Amino acid sequence: GLLGHALVPYLAGEGHEVDALFHTHRAFSGMPAVHEVSCDLMDGEASAKMLDEAAPDILVHAAGLTSVDRCEESPDLAALMNVTIPERLAKWCLIHGKTYVFISSDHVTGGGKPLFTEDDPAEPVNVYARTKAEAELTVLNVNPSSIILRTNFFGKGPKWRKSLSDWLWDKAASRDEIPAFADSFFSPLSSRYLAQVITDMALSKEKGIFHAGGSERLSKYDFALKFMDFFGFDKSLVRKSSMSEVGLSAPRPVDMSMSVEKIERILGRSMPDILESLESVREDYTAHG
Repeated sequence: GLLGHALVPYLAGEGHEVDALFHTHRAFSGMPAVHEVSCDLMDGEASAKMLDEAAPDILVHAAGLTSVDRCEESPDLAALMNVTIPERLAKWCLIHGKTYVFISSDHVTGGGKPLFTEDDPAEPVNVYARTKAEAELTVLNVNPSSIILRTNFFGKGPKWRKSLSDWLWDKAASRDEIPAFADSFFSPLSSRYLAQVITDMALSKEKGIFHAGGSERLSKYDFALKFMDFFGFDKSLVRKSSMSEVGLSAPRPVDMSMSVEKIERILGRSMPDILESLESVREDYTAHG
């Protein structure tokens, strides 16, 4: 998936041995220190057997049903993928004394309060967000030593899974109009920085919920403008729009921006601003287009 596409090479580059699970697409053939393992996480028995054989010290769970509209249309599937599977994996890690890192979402924070903190109650507004909020509670109930990272990231994805920044790049390169919400806010972080944060947190002795976001609160419109400006595209292609203009099948959060003060204290460094995050993925886009 999107996050694995950045996380696996980072971990391998840091000298870690990595078992990269995949369901449909292989992505790391020939990469040293990476062993690709075919796995259907919906098959609980097969997943447990695979984990027993791989015996990882740290399990980073980045898979899930992330399409907000599909979750709304298929709530049972969303519950299986986003709640039941994390519960199984957290339990396996507890039994075997391993570290479990669960990647959650800023969608759980979307009730409208800017710079939501980890201590604020979750305010999910759609099925996807509700499953993520439920998963957080379930995971910590089953395995209180788990690390949960709420995030919203961008960066170069594989050809079969486009990210927000991939969409912007393709639109800009084709000189297509880019509608961008001025009334939806978030704290974006590049996938390259997120890979580093995941690794550092996984190796720490921390537990609980942490916000792994960028240091800036931006609207989707502002993010699009900054992306265009950074990469030298024509900013006039970006059109300010509103969520109310678009017929979305699932409600969307108004403000997903997160306070990152807690994780900054733990890591002993500031989370990157948007220009730092964009700089970290510059080569991914300019080298490959």
